Amino acid sequence: GGLMALSLSSCVNGEVDPVDNTPQEEIKALRFNIKVVNESNIETKVVKTGWQVGDKIFVFFNVTKQPSSMYSTGYLDAYRYVTLTYNGTDWDGAFSSSNTEDYKRLGTEGIMYAVYYPFGNVVYSSGSLVSTGHTNPVLNGDVYSYYLIDEAGSPYTMTLGDVATLSGTLHIALPEKFVYFYIDKQGDKFNESEKYRLSVEGVKPATVKSWSNGVFTTKELGAGKPMWGYKYGDGIAFAGMLDDSWTSPADHKFILFSDGDPALSKTMKNVTLPNRYSVKLANPLASTNGWGPAMEAPRRKIEMGAGGLKWGLYNLGAENIDEYGTAFRWGEIVPYSGTCDDRYATHSLTGNYAIYDVARAYLGSDWRMPTDAEVTAMKDGSTQTGPSSGTVTGGAFSVKGVKCESKTEPKNSIFFPTYDGSNGSLWTSTAANSKAAPRYFVYSSSLGRSSQSDISNASAVRPIYIGN
Repeated sequence: GGLMALSLSSCVNGEVDPVDNTPQEEIKALRFNIKVVNESNIETKVVKTGWQVGDKIFVFFNVTKQPSSMYSTGYLDAYRYVTLTYNGTDWDGAFSSSNTEDYKRLGTEGIMYAVYYPFGNVVYSSGSLVSTGHTNPVLNGDVYSYYLIDEAGSPYTMTLGDVATLSGTLHIALPEKFVYFYIDKQGDKFNESEKYRLSVEGVKPATVKSWSNGVFTTKELGAGKPMWGYKYGDGIAFAGMLDDSWTSPADHKFILFSDGDPALSKTMKNVTLPNRYSVKLANPLASTNGWGPAMEAPRRKIEMGAGGLKWGLYNLGAENIDEYGTAFRWGEIVPYSGTCDDRYATHSLTGNYAIYDVARAYLGSDWRMPTDAEVTAMKDGSTQTGPSSGTVTGGAFSVKGVKCESKTEPKNSIFFPTYDGSNGSLWTSTAANSKAAPRYFVYSSSLGRSSQSDISNASAVRPIYIGN
């Protein structure tokens, strides 16, 4: 028998009569007899090999029996799901509905689909899997980390009785093309795992966003966008989805951001990487091991006027005064690559959001981006000229741009180059609204301000030194 009506047949006088096998007893509860098996490749050492108390799995259903409603598609409403929580010995199950009619809709058999996240608190809300509860409020959003998934689905059965039983085995594994990067712990450097990020060329942070009709919907950021680190054993692990650039031998750049410390980088040369694989990286915090500064800080700091701010001699990513430097979208810490991920922030890049201050991310906590007010004060307090060559405090330039010379002591000067001989732009750390922030345009003879510049555009950054 089953929890739904079964269409059986018997022959009476040559005619086929239906037999109603619907159970007459009231179903009062639903219990679970579900085994969870990690089918991931055991050679991937960073894959979770043992369950921990509190681990949570979401299970969704594709039923094989059509409910009686003519509007049904055959799938159980996505808002009806089971949450499995590991108690140290077994999995405790909870159905999202207490309506016994929903128990019956599971039928006597069907296919179930599961997804597991390794850290953070994930809830299912309004059709989407949503992360909450991280210690850093910036992370309250999508969980871009590794996850296990039963993408093809696993069969389940239902038995009858006052307490119906849902039975089956979930076969969960890493999704295709997922890969790990792992750095061993050194000293106490990795206590705050949520502040470590790793950018790898050709690797995309990814997450499961929702489930519908037998399909998990995933969301990916662009290749090279930073992956958040999470504690694994005595170290930090990062995970993401490979793009096709790893299928043939090529060079791939790594950038490690550790909040408050200068970013470090290294390049793996002429390598390929299979999916569902792990790479152990030499710890850059213990010795160089091929790692070096991701960007050099400006060699000189220039104090402009009476405000006391010390401006870098040249733009972030530039190695001399004539170079425009590296272009970034506002609020992003990896160089602009032509792709937009719509990660629109609404906060100035300070406090919890200082991790998106690109000057701080690359140069460490002694440096930061200037605010809108600080650029305005420097601009209004200086005389601007547009030579194509000349000298400023600390260096000489030979490209077109704007020279700003302070009107008050100390009467130092700095130079802002254009990127093409006629134009350039500079971001500030001040956010104006959800999709626009103040920036300054570098023309051939002056700086111009815009309070509503689309943050999906790319601009340079002039860092300010705030160390001792």
